Amino acid sequence: MFAPGSECDVNPMSTPKFPIRWLAAMTCAALLGACSGGGSGERLNVPPPDPEVLPASAVGKWGPLVGWPLIPIHAALLPDGRILSYGTQTPGDNGPPISGAFTYDLWTPADGTGQDAHLVLPNLTITDLFCSAQLLLPEPDAGVLIVGGDTFPRFVDPDPTDEVVPEDNSDGNSDSNIFDYAGGDTLDAGPGMNRGRWYGSVTTLLDGRIYIQGGKSETRISGADRPEVRELDGTFRLLPGADTSALRYYYPRGFVLPDGRLFGFDTRGTMYYVDPTGPGSLTTVGEFPELYQGDDSTVAMFRPGRLLQFGGNRVPNSSARGSLVIDARGPAPVLTPSGDLSSIRRLSTATILADGKVLATGGSVFYNTTRGANLKAEIWDPVTGAWTLGAPEQVARLYHSTALLLPDATVLVGGGGAPGPPDLPGNLNAEIYSPPYLFTASGALAPRPSIGSAPAELVVGRNFQLGYGAVGGSDTAARVVLIKTSAVTHNLNMEQRFVELPFSILNSTRLNVYMTSRAGDVTPGYYLLFVFNKDGVPSKARTVFVGVAPAKDAAADPVVVASADRTDAVGAVVTFNVAGTDPAALPLSYAAAGLPPGVSLSAGAGSSARISGTPTAAGSYDVVVTASNGTRTATNAFVWQVQAPVTQ
Repeated sequence: MFAPGSECDVNPMSTPKFPIRWLAAMTCAALLGACSGGGSGERLNVPPPDPEVLPASAVGKWGPLVGWPLIPIHAALLPDGRILSYGTQTPGDNGPPISGAFTYDLWTPADGTGQDAHLVLPNLTITDLFCSAQLLLPEPDAGVLIVGGDTFPRFVDPDPTDEVVPEDNSDGNSDSNIFDYAGGDTLDAGPGMNRGRWYGSVTTLLDGRIYIQGGKSETRISGADRPEVRELDGTFRLLPGADTSALRYYYPRGFVLPDGRLFGFDTRGTMYYVDPTGPGSLTTVGEFPELYQGDDSTVAMFRPGRLLQFGGNRVPNSSARGSLVIDARGPAPVLTPSGDLSSIRRLSTATILADGKVLATGGSVFYNTTRGANLKAEIWDPVTGAWTLGAPEQVARLYHSTALLLPDATVLVGGGGAPGPPDLPGNLNAEIYSPPYLFTASGALAPRPSIGSAPAELVVGRNFQLGYGAVGGSDTAARVVLIKTSAVTHNLNMEQRFVELPFSILNSTRLNVYMTSRAGDVTPGYYLLFVFNKDGVPSKARTVFVGVAPAKDAAADPVVVASADRTDAVGAVVTFNVAGTDPAALPLSYAAAGLPPGVSLSAGAGSSARISGTPTAAGSYDVVVTASNGTRTATNAFVWQVQAPVTQ
């Protein structure tokens, strides 16, 4: 269902109503046949192959189209590796053509991609989960929080045998529900919210509370006017001092910054900071250009406090296809245009890859139509700001499609439809994209390093050791990263965030990893932990839990002096120090990640470290430097712009 009153608002399509059946009665072939996205390349306007056939190491590779029991409008990666998806009924359910009131699906990747890998369960709550918001609660095995959604039944149809669709009377609900993945896979009702929230958003705060903003309702008090907070006991507290009534209600974007502030913007480009304590407050800080606005846009926080926005364009008749970096770390956001995509990608979804690049999948030049659909994967490099085209998928992914990173470093892309264009009303299918980092230069699958051991729980500001499994005698670890597990819907992943972790090599099979000391880098919850080898190939991830950060201990925690962002030129000789202190006068060791090529870190005078060298490649580098006293770490992060030499 499109948001009423938006530029995307259309009446839903009429589809037949069937008696209830469960997935056991279906086959993959039936699933594919039930949808219009069964893989007909000609009908879906799949572009012809590129003149030059590139290896998978350059463009990645898509797996086959596989059946899905419902349209995965909502999807979340669970700590056990399964995928929860929901949003529509399975083919055969009674009721209107679009409803999240009947079923939800659990896919177990370890069991393959066939019918037997899916478990469809009945939704026994009274809540229609269609167009709700979801995330994993930031406590061990606490479940998936689902808030708001639509209200079922949403149609009054005097004659269901005709093809006349009555006026839509969709209405946001104020329900909360918990999916209990650790205690029986049940969906259970929780306390009600203070507002009806259809198309609302959720954001995990530093203390484990959940911030909820936006959404709307026609018969209840609409969530458009005030946000609220889910407290640790599961109740909801309205923020009367944070007036959001002037903002667009549709899935507002929210991000916790490295310093703990809550930054957000609506789909009309209005940016703001929110204080969710006490009665709450909201301060607007400008608006970014219409070229990047829209309900059909997407965003990813590719590094702490730095966001990539693309996909939308609200300028009439504009063909602009740019992307925008929003740096919200300072007192006010700094906006920097980045590279152009290959086309406008309305309704694309941004996914942070294991290596910190951003993948765009799906989308079209025209809103929710296969005319102008872009089937190719497209990858943005945060260093260069450039986009690189990848391999094409089989099916256009438009409104209500999803994409999320899997623990094996591939990306699940599925759904779309309900409603969709006439030639693609509903995609009961999915595809899996393997990015270029999984392949050798010849296009074969690359040997992968492994994580032999890792803690089940990481603590902010505390070192940890990681067992490294090399792929050969000369193989060494090159990167360690964390990416928060995904919770995605409507082209917005509400949880994904990327954090680079410096480390030192203890021996050929053991790493000492320096966990960030900035709580705002890692809001509590579950993360995918990857290690990369020197060839840029990632391991399969370990899922780890990060709890609420412990209070700072001035008697035990080291301190590192913050470095300001800096700019230098390629070929310039650079030397500067990073200074740290330890309250117990313990010796400090330093490590760095993200330095420009040609620059390295070494021991400096006293308790400092020296960064020196000659940058050899232009780009934007997110640098992380840590100082550790052996068990505890202090983190210093800054952006280093290296400019190409000026030619006369």
